Amino acid sequence: MPTTRTKKATSPSSNSSKETTFAHEEVKQIESLQLIFKEIKNELSKIIVGQEDAIEGISHSICTLEFEDHRPLYDWFINNLPVPSRPRQYEFARLNVNYTV
Repeated sequence: MPTTRTKKATSPSSNSSKETTFAHEEVKQIESLQLIFKEIKNELSKIIVGQEDAIEGISHSICTLEFEDHRPLYDWFINNLPVPSRPRQYEFARLNVNYTV
């Protein structure tokens, strides 16, 4: 006796809602990855500044207080990498200075 196979009828709306949900989840994942990469890029740029200062022979580096938390990382890289100079980093409160050279 021959068997007949029946195909389940699926409504187009259920497929499109699943696809929409899947696409929405993908967008959320992509956005979270972009945020993570942005944070990594910011951290790496802080590290590179310390190395760049040391390689260029800069003796003193000044920055605003918002970068005070990054000083231990800056100092750690300067102390643990073979660089030709050891710049000192100083933080200061922001001050608007006009008409100076």
